[in-house]
Amino acid sequence: SADAASATIDIRFGGESMNTKLSQNTSAVAVLYRDPTSTNPNGQFVQYVYSFQLTNTSFSIDGLPVGTHTFQLRQYPSGTLLASTTVDLTSGQQTPLTFDVTATVGFVSGVLKINGNVPAAYAYLICPTGQQCSYVTDPTGAFAFFDLPGARTATVRGSSTNVDISSFGYSVTAGLTTLVGTTTGGA
Repeated sequence: SADAASATIDIRFGGESMNTKLSQNTSAVAVLYRDPTSTNPNGQFVQYVYSFQLTNTSFSIDGLPVGTHTFQLRQYPSGTLLASTTVDLTSGQQTPLTFDVTATVGFVSGVLKINGNVPAAYAYLICPTGQQCSYVTDPTGAFAFFDLPGARTATVRGSSTNVDISSFGYSVTAGLTTLVGTTTGGA
């Protein structure tokens, strides 16, 4: 069989790893491609990337071809290019794929609390379209996810009551995220 290599993924924003900060959503957060060409600008599909994989320190992508390869990380489902990196893969070695997310895509993160102090644990964030996103806060009320640039409003829905708790606005400009009203009102 042919020589094979493996790799790990590190998504960085503003010089800081976002792997452990991504909300544990059930949908893919990105798609990994390799070796884009003029006739195939995305390159060859490698796999979908899920936040639960990124928070697992033992997660790796196995069976990659050795040699120099360019990898693209694209937001799912929009296909927007988040970042790319070129690495040399060596047989039997694990190589880190470090993606520095560009300013063209916003990274939204924050902490949601009820009445200013009680964490909004495991609350859902509702997309501006009214559909429930898979983004969920962690036990401390923290959340993080990628979004396209522009102003958005998210509604917070309690996981146990399934009742809307509050809403907050956020804007993403040139990759810098501003959160407005990250404290929810009411129980």
